[in-house]
Amino acid sequence: YMVQEYAPGENLEDHMEHLNKPMPEKEALTYISQVLDILDYLGQQTPPIVHRDIKPANIIISARDHRARLVDFGIARADEARNAKRKQTSALGTPGYAPPEQYQGNADGRSDLYALAATLHHLVTNRDPRNYPPFNYPPARSINPQISQQLEKVLEHALVIDVKQRYQTAAEMKHDIDDILHQRFNSASDTSSYMLNISRPLTAVPPTPSAPAVQRSQGYGQGNQPRPQPVPVPNNQRPLPQQQAGAFAPPPYSQNQPRRQNSGNSYLLWSFGLLVLVLLVIGGLIFAIPYFSNRNSAQSGSSTGQNGSTVGSSSSDPISANTVNGELLGLSYGKTVFDTNRPNCKSCSYKQQAAENLTQGNGAQAQSLWRAAISQDSSDAEAQIYLENQIVQGSGRPYITIAVGTILSGPNASVGRDDLQGAYVAQKEFNANNGARLGGVQVCLLVANAGNDANNVQSVANQIVQAAQKDSRIVGVAGWPFSSHALSASQVLSQAKIPMVSGTASSDDLTGTSSYFFRVAPSNLMEAAAGAKYAKNSLNVQKVIVFADPSDSYSRSLSDDFSKAFTGIGGQVVKTISYKRGDAQSISTALQQAANQAGASDLLYFSGYASDMNTLLVDLPQATDLSNTKILGGDALYELGGYDQRGREGFSRLHFTAFAYPDEWAVLNHNDKRPAFFQDYITAFSASNPQGSY
Repeated sequence: YMVQEYAPGENLEDHMEHLNKPMPEKEALTYISQVLDILDYLGQQTPPIVHRDIKPANIIISARDHRARLVDFGIARADEARNAKRKQTSALGTPGYAPPEQYQGNADGRSDLYALAATLHHLVTNRDPRNYPPFNYPPARSINPQISQQLEKVLEHALVIDVKQRYQTAAEMKHDIDDILHQRFNSASDTSSYMLNISRPLTAVPPTPSAPAVQRSQGYGQGNQPRPQPVPVPNNQRPLPQQQAGAFAPPPYSQNQPRRQNSGNSYLLWSFGLLVLVLLVIGGLIFAIPYFSNRNSAQSGSSTGQNGSTVGSSSSDPISANTVNGELLGLSYGKTVFDTNRPNCKSCSYKQQAAENLTQGNGAQAQSLWRAAISQDSSDAEAQIYLENQIVQGSGRPYITIAVGTILSGPNASVGRDDLQGAYVAQKEFNANNGARLGGVQVCLLVANAGNDANNVQSVANQIVQAAQKDSRIVGVAGWPFSSHALSASQVLSQAKIPMVSGTASSDDLTGTSSYFFRVAPSNLMEAAAGAKYAKNSLNVQKVIVFADPSDSYSRSLSDDFSKAFTGIGGQVVKTISYKRGDAQSISTALQQAANQAGASDLLYFSGYASDMNTLLVDLPQATDLSNTKILGGDALYELGGYDQRGREGFSRLHFTAFAYPDEWAVLNHNDKRPAFFQDYITAFSASNPQGSY
């Protein structure tokens, strides 16, 4: 049997549930300082003891002396990995509190410090990390402005992903915590009485080359002022802590009393749904893995020297970006940000700072800034992707890279934002459980922005080819969303035998173009046939005017297919009117031509994109002769971010065909089969102040 202290009291998880608001900073810091005493003691054992599951539920505030007790040592173990030269492989801790290295079997005392910092973040913000993506802690002051800047700096330091950049000892972290207690609250953590009868003083804080997380002034516990030293007792009076569940405070508090059994606590496991774009990535991976294997097996560690560059980088580095006609185009793992013109952007400044820090080699600070960006706008998938890339590249585990070819600048930037959201959900799906779905290989995403003009795509595609020649981990491309872009990219990528999978490019011109091009969307031929039947049978339309851009592959192909399908079932195409994609004046002129045909048609079929349809909807009220005319189009009109408020006022007249739609499961009476993605997607991007669409 074992003898351990009985610790009557309330654990911090229950306390926070009852409190239902952030804990006062002084109270939280006092408890954390007391737990740090315990961790310092555990770290001094031979070998050191690692708790491995620190969280609010395992910290009890004693009803007897109102001090913190650390309980549930059921998965604690001695840290013998250095001597045995083996990795730990069990006891992964609790999601939300456990650090990334613990899932890799590399837990040590610094892992406990991370979990304790996550606990402290929970206490002072009332934000339970189990309800959010792991390793993601918004700046504490963005949630609770009442806490001090010094505490926020401590949390940023302690919650860095890179274990080497965190606090290295409990004493070091306690030093900064106690400084805040003294400077802000003129209070000490009462270490001397709490640590009474410990055989030796706390470990001295080693000097570090970097600046401390908290600025210190002279006073208690600083400068040359000595800290109170505990009173020693003989070693034979100090029983070692047990490595089983139970309450622990530094001895001699062990008593022969029944141990309080701490009941298990349920927690929410973070799950990531599957977007249609997941199929896109899966297709790329299925095709790419054999190719990737032939080009060398996955390498571990950080990627080679071309891991993302800023504008103006050397041309020898293909992962770079340059400004073309006012749009920043190129490739980035995180050292360049493209999506900087988001509506009411609150994340953009943080993203720019993160990219600058990453370029300068300040990875830890970059991660903190990505998190700050996400806390300001959780719908910003670019920040989410770059943070995930840093985590993957810093993990030391093997990974592959998928380039995401998209549009993040110009009038169709909202399309790119949707692409990145889907790509991020897919990335997290494949990276879950250390890349278990790919046999331990994780996924990085290389963002490839070619902008609004399809003429710029081949240049960016050539950058991908050059990057893949330098880094065999780049195995394929997910994209581009527009057919004209996909056609241009496919010509370059196919020659280099790089597979490309598009989620939405539907032009018939892409059919059979290359054995290296794939898509998970039906062609325009199929879509147009469905649209023609809907117009004839559901809208009861007999005569149609078609709008088309003959220079755009998607628009031309879809309009031709619709015209043939509609006439094939007895309808009449009265006239086909040309316009120029992205040219508002040409659209207004085309609308006036249609108005001149008033009464000759029942429907305007607009073969084009949402941003151009927005122009038509804004101008439509002025074309009074078309006041009763319906509007129909293809899948490219299903892009909510392409419409402004004025355009949305005309939604009641707009119809379109689409590859998928959230309501289809309910319409088909398949709610019980509705994929988890729909809720998971909302959870992923609506967590905090979303400014963009999701």
